Formats: sequence, C-alpha cells, structure tokens
Amino acid sequence: MGKETSSVNVTIFEPEERNRQVIAAALRVEGMDGVRFIGDLSEAGEGVMIYICAPGEPPPEGKSLAAADIFMKPVRLGALIERVRRHQKNFSGIKSTGKTIKIATQILDVENNFLGTVRLTEKETAILTFLHENKNRTVARQELLDAVWGYAEGVETHTLETHIYRLRQKIEKDAANPKILLTEENGYRLSP
Repeated sequence: MGKETSSVNVTIFEPEERNRQVIAAALRVEGMDGVRFIGDLSEAGEGVMIYICAPGEPPPEGKSLAAADIFMKPVRLGALIERVRRHQKNFSGIKSTGKTIKIATQILDVENNFLGTVRLTEKETAILTFLHENKNRTVARQELLDAVWGYAEGVETHTLETHIYRLRQKIEKDAANPKILLTEENGYRLSP
C-alpha cells in the first residue's frame, strides 16, 4: 500500500505543531504515507485539503479551501485516519465511468461520490443529484426527503437539515452564507 498512497497528495492543515505531530505519529502507526502537514495556509497546494478548525471558527478563505474536508476540534483520530484512508484509496488511480454533473464550478462524480476533490456521502450525492435534476425550481423539504430516503419510517426534516448543514460545510466557501445550495421559504434549490 505504501507505493499506492505515496503518490496521493493529502494535506492536513492544523495550526498547532503539537497536534500535527500527534496526527503524524498516528498515521505512521497505521502505515500511511503521502500526507503533508501545514500550519500556514500559504503553503496549501493541489490535491485534497483536510482543514482542522476550532468549534465555531469558520475556515478562512484561501487556495483549496472551498473544496476542503473540514474537521471540528476535538478531532477523533480514528475518524481522521479513516478519512485520509478513503481519500488515498479514491485517488489511487480510480477512474470514474459513471455519470457526472456540473455543480457550480465543480464536477460531481455520482458513481464515486466526489464533488471535485471533496468526498461526499451517498446521501449528499443523492441530494445534489435530485436538486440538479430539478434545478429550475425550489424542491420542498418533504419531496427531497422522499426522493433521497424513500418512504422510510421515522425519517424527519431534521435528518435532511443535518445533511444539508454538513454538505454546506464541505462545498461552500462560507457555509453560513451559501452560494451553491440555497434555502428557500419552501425548501432547497441549487444556484443557477
């Protein structure tokens, strides 16, 4: 696996040196390489950016951050390691043969659940796909719930709102002021 992951460019932004050392040691124990650590955003490069920030602290604007994976402190090392592992696996030569959709300036790979370089969950991909298919109108919350979750018992609008919140954290420059995934009075729509 060393060869496969060494070509993968995963960058973790963590301003605190001590935290960077702890994360690097944990990744070494897992036998994972190909991860770069930075404490200054001016050092951001190409590839996947994992941004670690304090609760309530919005990620600053900067190169690669619009498509960053965002972790709020305190970070669970197991979850962070799993995310790095997924990025390395998915960027180790997998070619998409499936459907792609343009969302804002990014390409959504529906088959592999990626928007640009950002890994999405299947539900997040389904939300974006359904909104894209209905891009000329606002989709009501219940309609979106039915389309993405089917008619599963116990699924409420709170579930949808939680997914929308997490999706915005991944795809918006400023999740509090979304420009891609918009909330309307009656539901949600994608920016034209």
